[in-house]
Amino acid sequence: MRTDQIGLVVGGTGFVLLLTMVIVTMIVPSAGRRLRRYNEQRAALKDFFASAPGRSLGLDWAAYGEVPKQEVILVARKASWQFTGDELTDTGWTLRFTKSQ
Repeated sequence: MRTDQIGLVVGGTGFVLLLTMVIVTMIVPSAGRRLRRYNEQRAALKDFFASAPGRSLGLDWAAYGEVPKQEVILVARKASWQFTGDELTDTGWTLRFTKSQ
């Protein structure tokens, strides 16, 4: 292998690695971004349960994907909603709640 060929291979490999790192950085959310989304979704959940009308409701869990299911149930419980079950459908995962006495 000649010197100019080795230079092309090393330069090309470096470019591919750089391009891969840029793409991964753009696709994978950073920890700060995930934490910000988590905090926003958790606050939205509190508002949702505090203002929900009626005696029963369904929550599309995909809309609050950064918040774990058990934490959703805890937030609901603090707002006097009792978890009654979940339903997996073609359109999403719905968590069902009823208002506690």
